[in-house]
Order: sequence, then C-alpha cells, then structure tokens
Amino acid sequence: MIALRILRKLELKDCWGGEAKNKAYMWAEDLPKGGFPHGYCNRRQILDVAHRLMNAGVLTTKPSDGQIKYALATKPVVQPILDARSFESRDDLRRYFEKDAQLVPSRLLNDMWNDA
Repeated sequence: MIALRILRKLELKDCWGGEAKNKAYMWAEDLPKGGFPHGYCNRRQILDVAHRLMNAGVLTTKPSDGQIKYALATKPVVQPILDARSFESRDDLRRYFEKDAQLVPSRLLNDMWNDA
C-alpha cells in the first residue's frame, strides 16, 4: 500500500524526473506529508519504501542542497505498475512487499485513484 501510494503521489504531482534543475522532483522530507493513512504507516516506513523503490529502479533521485529528491523513473518502468495498481510485473518487489503480513482495507488502495 505504501509503495503504490508513493507512486500515485508522485504521478499526481507530475514528478517524472528529468534533467530540469528545479522541476519534476519531490523533496524526500515532503514525500511522507499527506496522502498516507494514519495508523497504517509512519514517516520512517514511507522513506524506507521509497529507498527500496529507488534501489529497484522504480524511483530516481537527485541531490539538492545536501538533501535527496525523489521522482518516478521512466514511464516504461513505472506505467505498468500504475496501470495494474500492483507489483505483479515486478517479482523482486512483489516478493519483498509480500513479506509484510500487515493487511490493509482495499479502500486504502482504491481511494488513492479516486482522489485525483
């Protein structure tokens, strides 16, 4: 749920990376602000998941003023995940995220696409 919410949040903010100096990236510290249900995740978990997505090539980062900014990777990598609303196409990430046994209501996944 956290990973999909991160991707959806960056998609809604049009954070697709690129080489522009001040565009298309979100400060790491802003990523956990808003859009994540209280009681199901915390700031540290959100940033940990973002880091895992970056290591898997789903997110990209760039340093700025000694801090990290996140953006979505290329559309061929990210769009299939967004379209399917799952990590079925990414066995590495699916297995990693399925290790967490915490269940969440399906509305927490559906609502993030309806809130746009």
